[in-house]
Amino acid sequence: MDERSRRLVLRLRRAEGQLRGLQRAILAGKGCEDLLAQYLAVRAALERVGLLLVERQIELCLQGPELDREKLSRLLRLCLRVRPAVQPPLEGK
Repeated sequence: MDERSRRLVLRLRRAEGQLRGLQRAILAGKGCEDLLAQYLAVRAALERVGLLLVERQIELCLQGPELDREKLSRLLRLCLRVRPAVQPPLEGK
């Protein structure tokens, strides 16, 4: 397993642990703030994995003597779907 794959698996394991923590918090009847904080941690971990996967695929797509435009086009369409679920508010709004 290469270093990048190892890092991705470690991030997924961390997200898995955070998801289990969220399940335990729900079962324990924790308050809204605790549940939301745990949920946000899970979501952030998964979003980071998604971004790393996209980065990796873009690098692979751009390697080689010829650019595969169809593959790059599909990848870019997928990239538009891999974005934070909730956008932060703009400054001054």
